[in-house]
Amino acid sequence: MKKLRVLALCAAVIELTSCAADAPRLLEESNAGAFPITPNAILVVVDDGVFDSPVLGTMGDAYRSGLRRGLQSTLGGVPTNFIDVHSMTQAARIAPQLRATRPSHTLRLFTRSSMRRGTLPISVVWQMEVSSVVFHTVFSLKGIPKVEVASTPLYEASAEGDACMLSDSAADKCGEAMGQLLGERLRAAHVLQIDAGS
Repeated sequence: MKKLRVLALCAAVIELTSCAADAPRLLEESNAGAFPITPNAILVVVDDGVFDSPVLGTMGDAYRSGLRRGLQSTLGGVPTNFIDVHSMTQAARIAPQLRATRPSHTLRLFTRSSMRRGTLPISVVWQMEVSSVVFHTVFSLKGIPKVEVASTPLYEASAEGDACMLSDSAADKCGEAMGQLLGERLRAAHVLQIDAGS
C-alpha cells in the first residue's frame, strides 16, 4: 500500500514537472484603437489572491517577483510602481497612490481563474486591463479643491500559464514568463509608445 502511494506521488510530480515546461499562451485580447502616447509613469495594480495562500510558503512570493520582473523588462525605462491588493482594505490604497504618483496609465493584473490539485494551483488565467488616466482639480461650493481621476480603457488581454508550484526557482521562472508575455503583447498592441530600444 505504501509503495502505491509513493508511485502515485511520483506520477503527480512528473506531471507537474512536465507542465512547468509549457510556455504561457495568450487567450484573447481587445484594443480600443486609441492613438498611442508615451507614458510618463505606470501604476500596476496586482490582485493575485491565488498565490496568497500560506500553504504555498515562499513559492507565491517567488511567482510574484518573477511576474513583476518579466513585465518590467518589457516596459523599458518607463517609471513603474507596483501595488498589491488582496482585499477591500488594500484596494483603498489605490486612490491615494494614484494621486501621489500621477501616472499617465494604470495596468490592472488579476487572476481570473485557476485550476488546482488539492490546495496547489496548477495553472492560472491572468487578466490584464490597461487604461489611460487624467487628473482634474475641481472645487466644492466652499472653494475647497479636490483631485478627481478619470480613466479610459485602452487594452485588455488574458493569458493562461502554469503556476509551477514545485520550488521557488520554478515559480519565479513561470511568473517571469507570464509577465514577459503580457508585456510583449501590450507593446505589440501599440497602446503605449515605448522606445524600440527600451
